[in-house]
Amino acid sequence: NLPTVTSVQKHTIPVGEIEYAALKIETSHYIIYTTVTDRLILRRLPMLLESAWQNFHSFTPDTRPRQSAKGQVYYFNTRQQWLDFSRSFAPESFHIFEQVRSGAYCHNRTCVAWQISRQADFSVLTHEAWHQYCDLNFNQTIPSWLAESSAVYLEAYKWDAQGLSFSPRYNLNRLAALKLSINAGVHFSIEQLTGSDPGAIITKNMNLTNDQSDMIISAYYARLYALARFFFEFEYGIYRKPYLNIFTDLYNGSAKLPQNLQNANMQEQKTRLWNMHAGQHLYNSYLKPTNQLIEQQYQAFCRSLASSVKITHN
Repeated sequence: NLPTVTSVQKHTIPVGEIEYAALKIETSHYIIYTTVTDRLILRRLPMLLESAWQNFHSFTPDTRPRQSAKGQVYYFNTRQQWLDFSRSFAPESFHIFEQVRSGAYCHNRTCVAWQISRQADFSVLTHEAWHQYCDLNFNQTIPSWLAESSAVYLEAYKWDAQGLSFSPRYNLNRLAALKLSINAGVHFSIEQLTGSDPGAIITKNMNLTNDQSDMIISAYYARLYALARFFFEFEYGIYRKPYLNIFTDLYNGSAKLPQNLQNANMQEQKTRLWNMHAGQHLYNSYLKPTNQLIEQQYQAFCRSLASSVKITHN
């Protein structure tokens, strides 16, 4: 009997010849199918998603959500259940998903995750729920650097006596990754970030060792996290409005893109080439960097964020 829950029903999730016993939990904006039986997780999951949904609106504060369908979320008790479901739900991408050791994904506007442990937080689910929110509400495709920088900005939260609150300052994982990458000499410029996507980063570093590849990928996301905070926070937010204007225009379908990028079909918009050109064009159109000053400001901001973190080794 929670304020965010409108109904709870027994349910089954068919996976091939198997059926998993589950619950179907409905809230104002989500339908959650879960095999989790832990009462604490069952109480927190709908509260987390509904709170995250409200927080998502901070990226388009001057608009009204137009979401006509509820977000579908599958939340499994074990990784094996998650794998079994993913094999049939997204066979074309399963070879990628089976490499994931702890995480979630959004596929065909559906979030799919598993509960790593009772202590593990829901940040990976919140991250993917933002991508789902964009798919359900935005009129234009969001280039990768904008989608990912906003996702890592929105993913962190904490529970306290007042309930649930979101803030990028709570994101110790990204802050630690930022510091470790700077110490290791792994750097990304704004130009590199705005002209890339995660798939390109992964492919480019496939020949490295697992440790080296993990460092670069975590550094990439940490730098995007720092970039979003830079646009929000630097000099009391001098870049905040133009950064958010990109999201508002993408939401409304009026983003300033050249005709060839504007007319690209959905298949083209999933390519790295489209992400590179559209991402860099929007950055140049809205934030209008006229010299290297913004790059120097950003790199100094990253070092300042990293200096606030102390990493201890057991």
